[in-house]
Amino acid sequence: MLVKIGRLGVRAIIAAAILWLIATAPIAALDWQLVVVARVPIAIFIFIAYIGKLLYDTFFYDRTN
Repeated sequence: MLVKIGRLGVRAIIAAAILWLIATAPIAALDWQLVVVARVPIAIFIFIAYIGKLLYDTFFYDRTN
């Protein structure tokens, strides 16, 4: 069980790092407010969906044969 939680933690940290990169990457745009309104909610949605998939795979997928 500790191995599963460890793997979950590592993958969650990787997902958070990817979210941080998406949120802070410079984008050349004419309207900065449009970039913030479009990029931040999409990045947060993808992050939450990925964390949900990680939780589901960690606790409900049996990897033992």
